[in-house]
Amino acid sequence: MAILSTLLGCQGIDEFKAMIPAALNFGVTPVEVKEIVYQAVAYLGIPDMFSAFGD
Repeated sequence: MAILSTLLGCQGIDEFKAMIPAALNFGVTPVEVKEIVYQAVAYLGIPDMFSAFGD
């Protein structure tokens, strides 16, 4: 979860997308991944997150 959060914080969106399956295999739940994204929106701002996931 910390790695996923860090990847969002440093705008490593491609790496974030690649790490999601691995995180799910290691026990991170889809609800937890969603919560990480929700918190990133709150801390990083909505425009940054829209541009990050807009591609």
